Amino acid sequence: MKNVIICILIICLLYQILTNIPLVQGEVLNKIIISKCDDISEWSGNVILDTTNIPSELSTNNNTLNSNTKVNGTLKWDFSKSVEISLRKPKDLTYWDFSQRESIQFYLKVNDPSPTNTALLYLSSDNTTTSGLDYYALYITLDFSGWKKFTLTKKYFSIVRNPLGWDKIDRIAFSSSWGFPANTSLILNIGEISLLNVRGPVYSDEDVFRALDLTLPNLEKVNSYFNDYKDLSNAKLEFCNYLRNVKNISWYFNSKENNDIFSLTNLQTILQRATDVLVGKYTIVNIPYQFTNPLNVSWNFNPTAQSNYNGAYDPEWTWQLNRFYHWYDLSIAYWYYQKNGQLDICNKILQLFSTQLNDWIVSQPLPFVASNGEYSSWRTIEVGTRLSNTWVNTFQRFLTVMSCNDMFTMVKSFLEQANYLYQFNTVANWLTIELDGIYVVSSLFYEFKEAKRWRDFASETLYKEQTEQFQPDGPQFELSTGYHQVSVSNIIGVYLNAKTVGRVNELRVDYINSLERALMFNALMMTPSGYLPKINDAGIINVVTALKDYAPYFDNELINWIVKGRPQGSSYTPNFTSYFFPNTGFVVMRQNWTRSSHYAFMDIAPLGYSHEHQDKLNIIIEPYGRQNLLYDGGGGNYEVSDFRKYAIGTESHNTILIDNLPQYRINKQVTDMVGYGDKNTPKPIFINSTIFDYAKGVYMDSYGNKNYKPAIHQREFIFIKETDKYRGFYIAIDTLQSRDGNFHNYEARWHLNTVNINTNYKINNNNNNYRIVTTNDKDVPNLAVISLTQNVVSNITIGQTTPFILGWNVIGPQSANYPTASITHKVRDRNVTLVTCFIPLLPNEYSEELITNIIEAERNVKYRMIMNNGNEIEITKNSEKDILNNENNNSKYLRIVMKRSNGDILLDIAPLGNNPTNVVTSTSYRNPIISQFMSGSRTNNSNNFTTINYWNSFN
Repeated sequence: MKNVIICILIICLLYQILTNIPLVQGEVLNKIIISKCDDISEWSGNVILDTTNIPSELSTNNNTLNSNTKVNGTLKWDFSKSVEISLRKPKDLTYWDFSQRESIQFYLKVNDPSPTNTALLYLSSDNTTTSGLDYYALYITLDFSGWKKFTLTKKYFSIVRNPLGWDKIDRIAFSSSWGFPANTSLILNIGEISLLNVRGPVYSDEDVFRALDLTLPNLEKVNSYFNDYKDLSNAKLEFCNYLRNVKNISWYFNSKENNDIFSLTNLQTILQRATDVLVGKYTIVNIPYQFTNPLNVSWNFNPTAQSNYNGAYDPEWTWQLNRFYHWYDLSIAYWYYQKNGQLDICNKILQLFSTQLNDWIVSQPLPFVASNGEYSSWRTIEVGTRLSNTWVNTFQRFLTVMSCNDMFTMVKSFLEQANYLYQFNTVANWLTIELDGIYVVSSLFYEFKEAKRWRDFASETLYKEQTEQFQPDGPQFELSTGYHQVSVSNIIGVYLNAKTVGRVNELRVDYINSLERALMFNALMMTPSGYLPKINDAGIINVVTALKDYAPYFDNELINWIVKGRPQGSSYTPNFTSYFFPNTGFVVMRQNWTRSSHYAFMDIAPLGYSHEHQDKLNIIIEPYGRQNLLYDGGGGNYEVSDFRKYAIGTESHNTILIDNLPQYRINKQVTDMVGYGDKNTPKPIFINSTIFDYAKGVYMDSYGNKNYKPAIHQREFIFIKETDKYRGFYIAIDTLQSRDGNFHNYEARWHLNTVNINTNYKINNNNNNYRIVTTNDKDVPNLAVISLTQNVVSNITIGQTTPFILGWNVIGPQSANYPTASITHKVRDRNVTLVTCFIPLLPNEYSEELITNIIEAERNVKYRMIMNNGNEIEITKNSEKDILNNENNNSKYLRIVMKRSNGDILLDIAPLGNNPTNVVTSTSYRNPIISQFMSGSRTNNSNNFTTINYWNSFN
């Protein structure tokens, strides 16, 4: 039992370290003192009274609303004398009732501050009828100097087992060693413990004026009222007048006219959303909720956490409520109705805005430290979003119509939020959001004394992040096609803001130059349909939309050609098709650049930094340009559910499970932040020609858990390009080698984004047992999936939820997910080769007799497929005994031959061997449009990959 408790508390500790406990400050209301900590008789454990060490604010009678509050000292606890101290409950008290207030406050001072020093505060609320102690726990890092006042909201205490409730606290205790080793050299002083309510804002009116540079032009009157006459009221009025009528700053729209709203293509959608908000209806992460009173929104509420919610818990709902996207809608709607004379609606909008602004400021006080946990309104990316987008633009939209009190309140909050982000910024795409927020708010409010320092910090950091976050071949290191755009847009967003407000001269001359390779990544990854494949956590990304706003700043032929709509017959046409990202391991195979081209993607990349999926060797196929047919769903909402686990696991990707277990790679380690995995993994190989593309990758990490490594998985993926003599097709060759000599269950999964499946095929007049399956949708291209391995057990699953999830496209909350067809090919063996062929079909192409026979002529070595037109495809490969020692130059390793029924050879290739006579070769493949961008400074991972230029290897 003790080990279980220790494990629980270690998890709690890690949670609090990662999420950062919010320590709030602000106006103190209705304080209840639990213990003044100056009477050692109230405490058990080895403590003494320290009368010389008292927080200054506790040394007088002015610290609380209660009388007789002066303290005589503080508790002094020597960790070497006792491992725990606890407050004795008064005899006449059954329980302490902590439910009366929102926050718990206490003072601590440690003799030797260090990030490795820890103490536990736990509040017992024990249910004596059940086993084990029930309590609320809070780990405290003792890394501060001097006295520190902790004011903590109760919701951030971890809950262990089933405490009776906050109104039934039976013990208050501190522990020096509960699931962690005690540092017996520490001495901790503890001062007054109390309950209270806290209200914002934290900064006073005086704080705001002191933060402004009142020596700037046009602020003379403000300066005089504040500094000379000490007249806060008139200083605020004069400052509002300055912001409203005197200050002249270029912005993205004219704040006095707002006529730009009529050019918005989605204006009617915005108006409908604003109408919903006026009656309390919010739709966040595609989950709607109706607040009873539109003027009373609970900013820490989450409808998906309620017992009556028919769906999975999604923490994003609360977080994204606090991004205030709905203020954007309200501000647009205000000017639409104002210009149409509907002033009653305008008044409702302003009333709602004012109410929400003041309620949020009061109820969500500024935290002491980064508050990135669940239910937080101060998660740093929400703050960044408010400062770079929703709040600053709402301020500008309402500049001429909001009250002076609201205006000054917003400015005060801008100051709090900017200081908060300056102190507590993070990493990856979050960092770009946070710094974009700092830059934008400090460019709008350049009157703050710290504005220039904020802008310099933001722009310089983001300049460096262009090298830190983006690989030399273009992808952002989270390896998500979605979050790649977030980092790009925020880094360039700083440049666009500087350009708008006239401060480009403050940026480095080459501030955005390095981002060209990030935009090239979008261009090179683009599918025929004009979108990006969904890699790791990602939604639908239109490439033209992602590029068009930035293309004018780069003289790049490929990017500009794509933005113009890929015009045929233009002076520029790409002289290459497929592409391998050598620093990352992404492979793109395409027939050409038209909208009806064949396209495939293979992932031989590391795991990625933060939005990772367990999907190495996954492939995606778009036949004749049909979007997302052999697909990756992108992960869906960030809900806590089996659907989410399925969506990010191997189970939903087009790769292999072993012993019914998914891949298990680890990232965010000091030695491997993005999850490259086993250092002995062979380097990926890519070969390109006009006839075929070939890629090979190996997965040799764990399955299910970090200690289980049953087998090595090697995948070879070949794209035979279409000619006037034969159709294009793909071959996946999966070689699986047992590492322990035992038999294992190998399962290949192929996920098709449709439920219309045709299995009415016969092989030599026998049922094919799902070895041949085609999609069967009308008027669009389709795809045949064919298993050439004879002893596989094939199956098709559509929309299954029990005993496990299979056959679903997970795209959002569970209500948005829809059934699809998942094909499984299973075999049990020690070593085995699974060969799968994918044949694109034209719209309405008759395909029931596409294949007349499939023969595994030699087990794991030779495969033959007879087409209905008499053509034969023969695939021959070595039966590898050791994947890791296979030589790339072994000409017999893999050979693909296609011949007519009369024996004429149509195709004869050995991708890793010598040059067959019928391959058209060239020595001018290297494209300067690409190569000039592929020499970035992040070289530490570049040696993980091998690129073979097929042209040169055959000369």
